[in-house]
Amino acid sequence: MPAASVSRRIGQLLSATVVVLLLIDGAVQLFQPALVAQEMIRSGWPMEMAPVVGGIALLCALLYAIPQTAVIGAILITGFVGGAIATHLRLNEIGSPDELICAAIGIAAWAGLWLRGRISREPETMQPNTRLSSRAPNRRPV
Repeated sequence: MPAASVSRRIGQLLSATVVVLLLIDGAVQLFQPALVAQEMIRSGWPMEMAPVVGGIALLCALLYAIPQTAVIGAILITGFVGGAIATHLRLNEIGSPDELICAAIGIAAWAGLWLRGRISREPETMQPNTRLSSRAPNRRPV
């Protein structure tokens, strides 16, 4: 199996894992908020916010799962897990398992995109200004 194919498969697996984790988190917060009630209260979040947080998690997962919006989804996932990490830092839980899981989800989201080839692996090169030639490809320069 070619190396590109292997990396693409690993990227798909990482991306699918991120989507599944966010779907589970969002579904629990939307449909079974009692399961997260103690943790929400302990972290200082009112229980009324559980459906909002769940909806955000589901939106992030949906945008990340659609190839055309995957980069936007990864940006939103980064913000989402960054907020969770900030909450854990505020609670003086530096290096807690929950904080590390959030960091791993953010890293996996971007690694999945990179391995799938959804974001470039090489830096953009400087191209000469070819505006005229791109508008009228059959024209000769004067």
